[in-house]
Amino acid sequence: MIADWIIPGFEVSSFWWALLFSLLLSFINGIFERLTVKSESQDDSVKVFGKDGKRIL
Repeated sequence: MIADWIIPGFEVSSFWWALLFSLLLSFINGIFERLTVKSESQDDSVKVFGKDGKRIL
């Protein structure tokens, strides 16, 4: 595993602890994502163009 390569001796005791940690980390990441202020000039919408160059979405 990559973690064992970075931190020698790193070990996860079971699949369920790894799953719990990944869910907790995802939850915390979601909270931080909502707390950060996004620039108004940043456009997060999806833009899809056809072969002719006209915007579809």
